[in-house]
Amino acid sequence: MSTSATYSRSSRESASLIGQRRDMPPAYTEVHSNSTDQILIAVMGATGAGKSSFINLVSGSDLEVGTGLRSCTRGVDISSPFTIGGRTATLIDTPGFDDTNLSDTEVLTIISLFLSTIYEQGGVLNGVLFFHRISDVRMGGISRRNFNMFRHLCGDEGLRNVVIVTNMWDEVSEEQGLARVQQLANEDMFFKPALQLGAIMLPHDRTIGSAQEIVRQACRNTPVVLRLQRELVIENKSLAETAAGMALDEELAAQTRKYTEELQELQAELDSVIESHDEQAANELAKAKLDMEANVKRINGERQKLGNSYAKEKGAMTNELELLRQDLQQERAATARTSANIARLRRRSEQQFRYDQEQMARLAQSATDIEIQQRQRARQRDGILNMVIPAVLRLFHYAQLHVLRR
Repeated sequence: MSTSATYSRSSRESASLIGQRRDMPPAYTEVHSNSTDQILIAVMGATGAGKSSFINLVSGSDLEVGTGLRSCTRGVDISSPFTIGGRTATLIDTPGFDDTNLSDTEVLTIISLFLSTIYEQGGVLNGVLFFHRISDVRMGGISRRNFNMFRHLCGDEGLRNVVIVTNMWDEVSEEQGLARVQQLANEDMFFKPALQLGAIMLPHDRTIGSAQEIVRQACRNTPVVLRLQRELVIENKSLAETAAGMALDEELAAQTRKYTEELQELQAELDSVIESHDEQAANELAKAKLDMEANVKRINGERQKLGNSYAKEKGAMTNELELLRQDLQQERAATARTSANIARLRRRSEQQFRYDQEQMARLAQSATDIEIQQRQRARQRDGILNMVIPAVLRLFHYAQLHVLRR
């Protein structure tokens, strides 16, 4: 399975989640952070440990939650941003190394792509939550492998920002749960080394208050660069050269040796059965041998993918992010053009409004001038009449007198 397809939605979300860095990453000892109001927290742990349910509870998101053994977290998912303690937090959901849909190599590649990309873009994690089922009777090989890979991802420096979340307390008695916590905290093969390096362990009782307190604890941390981010981005190592990559390769090599030894035993047993002419047993052993050879081939393929899959997927991811940046630039340019057109139309409207106002003022002034002129003419007319009428009356009076005298 190509991890780029699994990662594509998360890459788009992470591009909007964090701003673009133009400078080189800082030295490992230098802690650079997101905005003081922006919190990034990664959530890791085994499949079925309750990671997605926790994220949905505290953030109000709607990430798919598994109800059986099959993992629903196919890639990296990002929660809806939510406010806690006056700051905006975002949780990052990751697949476990016991994922039912992805190989361990694919899981490591997906997590590496995401962590390296957000670091290159200027994002640093404030905290990492590691989920563990307190309901597990014992911390078996799969759980230890998950936590071992987790420690290699974080490095000793990153463990100080880790919160180990014990989950599913409603499935055990309080006495059983506390006893298991003591065992986990006090044995070197479990969480003791991480706790000694600064990690803390908190219970989650599936309530919103419990979830918020765990997130608040992570919010108090100073952001730190994880070992995997430092190795991939600052030291420019291949994934196979990182501590996590070497640990996974060692585990795959051990599996190969185990299967190879079992193949040799199967072959010897098959030779013996063939000599005894037990056809049914020979067929069963031959089938088991084929299955074992397929496992060896699959593991060797995983080791090869570990050496080149990250670089290939990183190149694809870089191209995708560049296309995304170009899309964003085009959107910004289109928005700028639209804003400019709106501003131009507004200016035209304002100019037209001023012109109309001026025209109306001129018309009003013209009307006022006409009215004044009319009043002046009326006064002149009245003045003329005032002079003419008395004169006419006097003439008329003189005419009457003249007639009477005759």
